[in-house]
Amino acid sequence: MDSILPYIEHQRIEDRCDEIVRTLGIREDCNVIFIEQGSRRFALALVSKMRHEAILVPVRIHTYAGTSPACAPVLGDGDRAKLGRVDYRKPTILVDDICDTGRTLCYLQSLLPDTVITVVLLDKPDNHTCAVRLDHAGFEVPGNMFFVGYGMDFNEYYRDLDYVGILPRRSRA
Repeated sequence: MDSILPYIEHQRIEDRCDEIVRTLGIREDCNVIFIEQGSRRFALALVSKMRHEAILVPVRIHTYAGTSPACAPVLGDGDRAKLGRVDYRKPTILVDDICDTGRTLCYLQSLLPDTVITVVLLDKPDNHTCAVRLDHAGFEVPGNMFFVGYGMDFNEYYRDLDYVGILPRRSRA
C-alpha cells in the first residue's frame, strides 16, 4: 500500500474540538451517542474537552464495503434498544466521523428526537443524497477524496493515525 497523504494535522483537530465544545455550550451532564468504530476517537476527543460528565453510548451501524457506501444503513443487534434507554431530557450529541452521502446520519436522526445535536469531524456536502441535519462539522472536505486516520479506516487499516490523511486512489484498487 502507498503512503497516506497528510490532510489535517492532529493539533488542528484538537483545536477544532475545543471550538466545537465551546460552541455547544453544554452546562450539565450529557449523552454522547457515537458510531463505532470510526467516530470513537473523535467522540472521546470532544468528551475530553467538556467540563461535565458524559454518558457514552456506542452504536454499531454498517454501511460501507471498501471505499463506497454500498448498502443501506443497518443498526447493530441490540443498538435500537440501547438508544431507547437514553435519557433524552439531558443534552444529547450524536457524533460521527464523516458525513459522506448522509444516509447513515439521516437514518439515525429518524430514530432520535429532533433535539439531538449532530456533530461530525468531516463533512462532504457535495456528496449528500438526503436532507441530513448537521449542527457542527469540524471540517468541510472535498467529496472526491477518501479519508483515513483519526478513527477512519480503509478495510480496517489506518484507523490509528493521529491525523486525517488521504488514501491515494491507486491504493484503493
